[in-house]
Amino acid sequence: MAKILIVDDSDVIRSELQGILVKDGYAVTEASSGTEGLNAALEQGPFDLIITDYNMPGLNGVEMCSKIRQDSRFSQVPILVLTTESSTELRKKGQEIGVRAWLVKPINADVISKVLVKLFSTSSKAA
Repeated sequence: MAKILIVDDSDVIRSELQGILVKDGYAVTEASSGTEGLNAALEQGPFDLIITDYNMPGLNGVEMCSKIRQDSRFSQVPILVLTTESSTELRKKGQEIGVRAWLVKPINADVISKVLVKLFSTSSKAA
């Protein structure tokens, strides 16, 4: 069973994502800020996938993932940013640290499930 870390400051979004992911057979760990996400990753990881919001208190999603990437256990872990932000500049910053997918909210369960299948299939080919 793949382990996924969800990092979002919205209780509603975390709950929706957890429902989708658990239904699809994934084990989920949640964090409500970039700082909590960093700590969860380093203390409870490695994870098979990280899903993060961009705008959060403390560290934003890209800053958090940049710090997580410094740990060799996370060098190839797929990252999905799920946010309200859609600017090309922010997406480019995400790509620079290895973000593999950037989806704009609101959440669509079918889209999330399809993106995860694609992320996991491409990361298993690379391994």
